[in-house]
Amino acid sequence: MRSLLTKRAVKLIRLLLKPVKVSADVYDLCKKAYYYSQNSDESFDMAIGPITSLWRIGFPDAHKPT
Repeated sequence: MRSLLTKRAVKLIRLLLKPVKVSADVYDLCKKAYYYSQNSDESFDMAIGPITSLWRIGFPDAHKPT
């Protein structure tokens, strides 16, 4: 069973690492977000993790903060 789970995990990780096509606007937005994320002394974090945690996305008590 563990071997099957490991194989599935590896397969999912490989899918996540594949490049995807995006529009020029999305690319430019990501590029700017990355720049500010790297150069803002942690004032701006482009990662989705903090938003997911704040809004509780994926949990029964998910909500937009007020």
